[in-house]
Amino acid sequence: MALKVVEKKKILQNNFLEQFIRELKIQAFLNHPNIIDVYGFFHDDSNFYSLLELGCDGQLFSIIAQNKSLT
Repeated sequence: MALKVVEKKKILQNNFLEQFIRELKIQAFLNHPNIIDVYGFFHDDSNFYSLLELGCDGQLFSIIAQNKSLT
C-alpha cells in the first residue's frame, strides 16, 4: 500500500478542488488490472491523502518515454 500526499494549498490556489475530488471518486470506483486501486482518502488542515495500491513499475510517463509504447 502507498500513501500519496498532495498539498491543499496547491489544489485550492488553482481552483482544482472539485476536479481533484471527482477524479479521486472515479478512481476509487474503477476496478481494472491496469488501474491502481484507491482504498480511501482523507485530509487534514494542510494536505490531502490517498491510500493507493502500490505500483512498483514506475510512472506511466517514464515507461512510455522509455519504450515509446505500451505492451
